[in-house]
Amino acid sequence: MDHTKNRSELLNRINQVLISQLEQEVESLVTPERRRRIVEVLRERTRNIIPVLENIYDSGNINAVLRSAEGLGYQESHIIESTQTFSYSKRVTRGAHRWLDTRRWSDTTECIRYLKTRGYRIIATQLTDSVPIHSIDFTIPTVICFGNEAEGVSEALSEMADARCHIPMVGFSESFNISVAAALALQHIRTDRIHRQGFHGDLGWQDKKQLRHRFHLQSCPLRGRDLYGRHTFEGRAKERNQSRSMPSD
Repeated sequence: MDHTKNRSELLNRINQVLISQLEQEVESLVTPERRRRIVEVLRERTRNIIPVLENIYDSGNINAVLRSAEGLGYQESHIIESTQTFSYSKRVTRGAHRWLDTRRWSDTTECIRYLKTRGYRIIATQLTDSVPIHSIDFTIPTVICFGNEAEGVSEALSEMADARCHIPMVGFSESFNISVAAALALQHIRTDRIHRQGFHGDLGWQDKKQLRHRFHLQSCPLRGRDLYGRHTFEGRAKERNQSRSMPSD
């Protein structure tokens, strides 16, 4: 038993060393300017506010919301697709979705229950039976839910919500386009958090560390298997073996 435990601990230590060396190698491939930019971006990131999109008809609108969310410092998002199927569009997101943690769901109840177990307050955006968004304190961990272009959030989501809010309008139009509404709401939430507590970004150090490595990896000129294959000890050993086996002229 002790032998097995010691062996497991040794393997874990070796694995940690290899991961650390890999992270250093990956970081060395990223320009200093890019590394500084990644630090700046992570400083402004939060998971305490999470946008949820429920059954949005137009994938272009979803992609636009993800782009706004990434640009305003929201790290995590959830997409519910119980009636609609979503696909990413690089043309609309401009690659913003690559920097986000986005989870997709096929059932509204499962998604909201999961987020509630993580301690989030659920706020649904809807035009009726709701309060103005500026009356809500967003320093509390909150999920802000946006519904589809025609009906808004579902009845199930509205009933599960802890509160409901709307963006006040002063014109004849009754509602904003979903991507515009989400952008306005997310900008307001960011501003509200800064006004109330002095900052928006609040990721923990471990989360920042993991994301920093991931962002370094995504910022490298080499991607995926090429990077891991060519810039690890195993990969270099494989290259040496292949070079030895090549016929000489």
